[in-house]
Amino acid sequence: MLCSPAEKAPKEAANAVQQLEYLHYLVVTQSAREVRESHVRDLQALAVEGIYPCGGHYRDAKFGIQISQSEHVPPAASLVRPLVQEMLEWCNNPKYDALERAAFVLWRFNWIHPFAGGNGRTARALSYLVLCMDIGAMLPGTRTIPGLIAKNRMGYIDALQAVDASVRAASRNADGGTLTLPSDNDFIRPMARYLGELAIAQVRSAEG
Repeated sequence: MLCSPAEKAPKEAANAVQQLEYLHYLVVTQSAREVRESHVRDLQALAVEGIYPCGGHYRDAKFGIQISQSEHVPPAASLVRPLVQEMLEWCNNPKYDALERAAFVLWRFNWIHPFAGGNGRTARALSYLVLCMDIGAMLPGTRTIPGLIAKNRMGYIDALQAVDASVRAASRNADGGTLTLPSDNDFIRPMARYLGELAIAQVRSAEG
């Protein structure tokens, strides 16, 4: 770690602001309409700036990783980049609505766990980016979805685990990154419902 334990939380808060500014740049200034791999790397680099030395670099085979409060074992490091690229194809597919795509990114990014640090904060920022790109503007409200997720972690974890269970039940190949996604989008509904509730909460915060 690049900072002391006491400095970590303040740096994470400052980095979250930097992530939101970058999202505003992509959505408002650049009018971006698709999530690219460079956006993924940039958002993770912002998330860990001054905290971890892994900014913008996928984890490698030397780094063992575990996900807290989950039995899921992330795929091998050699599979990370193709899985991220597959994730982006899904989340940029116009046949799914924005909430489904945002929910998918939030779950799938955590499932892949592509970086040595900052995965949760990057997943939340990417999911929020998908929603904002869909309307071509930043969602209104003083309480943003990434911040609301951080304050409602049990609902977040429950939704992640519900999607994990749904996909495992539909797949015969749930290990080593060979997970077969269901052909329909029903599996992502627990996360989509969770995100939908937070989106409503954010918009309502603009009214107060």
